[in-house]
Amino acid sequence: MLAVPESEKFPEGIKYAFHYGEAGADDPVIRFDNHHGVHELHLSAEVFEIDYPGLQALYRA
Repeated sequence: MLAVPESEKFPEGIKYAFHYGEAGADDPVIRFDNHHGVHELHLSAEVFEIDYPGLQALYRA
């Protein structure tokens, strides 16, 4: 998680990526990120745009 200037791309002022999975695996089981300014949930090869539930909710996923 990084603090970034608030902008149209990052209105919350944060850039984040949370990876949940097995160490050494090729792909994470679950990943949340806003790398491109859009909040996304990655499940293996599938990507879903999500409503931002807040960092605490993502951290506890």
